[in-house]
Amino acid sequence: MLHCTHDAAVAAGHGLELAGAIPGARFVALDGRNHIPLDGDGAFEQLCDAVSAFLRAPLSVLAAAAGPAGAAPHTARERELLRLVAQGCDNTQIAAHLGLAEKTVRNALSQLYTRLGVEGRPQAVVRARELGYG
Repeated sequence: MLHCTHDAAVAAGHGLELAGAIPGARFVALDGRNHIPLDGDGAFEQLCDAVSAFLRAPLSVLAAAAGPAGAAPHTARERELLRLVAQGCDNTQIAAHLGLAEKTVRNALSQLYTRLGVEGRPQAVVRARELGYG
């Protein structure tokens, strides 16, 4: 998902939310104001670089990023957890931010790690950032 950070037509937060709802999607913030980056704009070069990198990626990498076939998009709660994990918050901080018990956060993260196919927080941080939550 490519989106200009200062897009006046559609707020960047909507792009980030959409990327979070698409399994395997990654959010790339482009430094620009136009809805569609124009040649000569710094965001246009970023857009071209990102598209070129995507097109050069081996299919096996793209398939792995998408997760299991038929996987449902992340829920709103999972997206919030991904955002907080990507920011480096620990369970206590996440619990305070969401108004949940720490045990509830631990259980939710355990389920999320399974869904992401990661073995713990360090891998989850990397995966969350790859998905554009960092």
